[in-house]
Amino acid sequence: MLNNSYSFIVCFSFGLLVSPAAWGDYVDEDAFKKIFVGKTIEGWHNKKRYDFLHFFNPDGTVSAIINGIHEQGSWTIKGYKLCLNFTTEICGELTKEDGHYRFYKEKLFGSGQFNAFDYRHISPPENFASKKATLDHQKATWKNKYGDAKYIIEASTFTGEKFSLLEQKGNTVVVNFWASWCGKCKRELPIFSELAKKYPHIRLLLISTDENKDDVKTFIRNNPSELPYAWRGDDQHIDNLDAIRVPTTLIFNKQGDLQRKFVGELDGLWELKDILK
Repeated sequence: MLNNSYSFIVCFSFGLLVSPAAWGDYVDEDAFKKIFVGKTIEGWHNKKRYDFLHFFNPDGTVSAIINGIHEQGSWTIKGYKLCLNFTTEICGELTKEDGHYRFYKEKLFGSGQFNAFDYRHISPPENFASKKATLDHQKATWKNKYGDAKYIIEASTFTGEKFSLLEQKGNTVVVNFWASWCGKCKRELPIFSELAKKYPHIRLLLISTDENKDDVKTFIRNNPSELPYAWRGDDQHIDNLDAIRVPTTLIFNKQGDLQRKFVGELDGLWELKDILK
C-alpha cells in the first residue's frame, strides 16, 4: 500500500460512540479459526454491501480484494481483538450479534468516533479465487491497453466529460475520493470550489466511492455546483493507487507522477498552494 494508507477495513468513521459490548459476544481465537479461516468473507458497512472480500489463510496471512484491488497482509488474534496488518497494524474488537461478526475500532480518527464493519456472507474459498481470477483478467486487459503506465484513472463525469489521467501530461491534476455519507468529505467541497476558481488551469476530478449511484445523484441534485463529479462504479479504470479511504486527495504533477497524497480532511486550500504553483 502507499504510505499513510490504512487497511480498508477501518476506512470509515462516524460521529457516534457505541460500546462494542452492546453488540453481543466477543469472538476468541478458537471461534475465529472455526468461522473465518479458509472461507471467503464478504463485508458490509453502514447496512450496505461494500465491495471487499477477505480470505483468511491458516498460516496467518490474509488476502483481500477491495474495489478491484488485491492486497496481501497478515492476521492475528490477541485476546478478543482481530489485528490486521497491511503495512500498518490495526486491531479492533471482534464481536458476534444475530449472526453478524463485527470488527470495531474505537476512536481511530478522533475523539467520539468509531469504525465498524459487519462480516457477512461467509462462503467457500472458490468464491475468492473466482473473484481474483476475474481481477487478474481485467488487469491483463488493462496491461494491453495502458502498457506500463504507473497510475491509471479513467472516468466519466456526471455531465458526460471523459477523463483519462494518461492524457493529462503537461497538466497538474487533483483527484479527490469522497462519498455522499462522509461528513469530512462534504466539509472539503468548498475548498475544491475555491481551487477551481483560483486555479482554472488545474484539472480537477471528484470521484465518489458510494455503493449506490443514486445516492450520488441525489447529493449532487441537492448540492448543485460546477464541480466535476464522477462515480467509481461507472465503467471506471482505477489502478495502482491501493485502497482509498475517504476523504483522500491525490495530486499528480505535469509528468503524470503522484506528487502528494493527502489522507483525511484538508484544512484549507493553503495546504495545496505550494504544490499547485
